This record gives sequence, C-alpha cells and structure tokens, in this order.
Amino acid sequence: MNKIIYLTNLKLKIFTEQNALDYCQINNINPLDINELNLKDNQLTDISGIKLFKNTKYLNLNNNYIIDISVLKDLNSLENLDLSYNEITDISSLKKLKNLKILQMNVIYITDISVIKNLNNIEILGINYLNLRSNQIEYIKFLKNLKELNCINGFKNKSVLSQLNGNIIK
Repeated sequence: MNKIIYLTNLKLKIFTEQNALDYCQINNINPLDINELNLKDNQLTDISGIKLFKNTKYLNLNNNYIIDISVLKDLNSLENLDLSYNEITDISSLKKLKNLKILQMNVIYITDISVIKNLNNIEILGINYLNLRSNQIEYIKFLKNLKELNCINGFKNKSVLSQLNGNIIK
C-alpha cells in the first residue's frame, strides 16, 4: 500500500528534520514507510527533513525557493524526482540516485548537467528552459534508457538535439 504525505500549497517555508519528526509523530507515521512525499507549491527554502524519508520513491519539490538539495544525496530509493521551478544551481548531489527513472529539472538555475551521466536508469528527463551550452548534450547521450526528453529551450543551440538517439521523443 502506498503511504503518501501530501503537503502542498501550504506556504511552508521550512521542512526541517524536527518539522518532519513532529508531523510524523502527530500523524502516527513512520518516515521509513512513506513512498511518496509531495511538497510542491510552497515557499520552502530548507528541506533538511526530507532525509528522514529514506524509502521514498516519489518526491515532488516543484515550485518552491530551494537552493540547496544536498539532503537528497542518500535517498537511494528515489525513482521520480521533480525539482522544477526552484533556485537550484548545483545538482551534483544527485550523483548516487541510481534508481531515478524520472527527473524533472525545468526552469532552475543550473548550467552543468554532467551528473546525469551517472543516472543510467533515467527514462524521462525534463530540462525545459535551462538554456544549457551545447556541450551539455554529451551527458544526455549517456542515458541509454532515455525514452522522453522534454527540452523546450533547454539548449542555447537547438541543433544539438539532432545528435541524440532517434528513439527519444523530443
């Protein structure tokens, strides 16, 4: 059975470890039982409490004010991650998330996506409006399981997309 925490559109500014523990205690929830954590459409800047949800497969952080995502580095069960519409500039902490199948990074402030070359299970990648340099296409080529690439204005030079495998929906 899927266990979900759905805290969206609540104007939350922080989700610290103490916040997460308090929420779980009040609701009689074991953080390790949570499969889905949805924190989209808040005003989050601190997401340090997410580290308690080690078995979460789905994490939605869309539309917040997050800069630092280093807390995600040990969430090895993650399969679906949405970081879109945040103020993230560094995604290197995603390097060990080998189970990721879906990664949405639309409209964030990164310029380097080299970390994705380590994420071999990615099937869907969203990089809309990143405005990446053309050499970043090299990292997408590492994604042998990629089936769908969403990249409206993802690259400064759209002609680089012709270098991708023809099986990918662009």
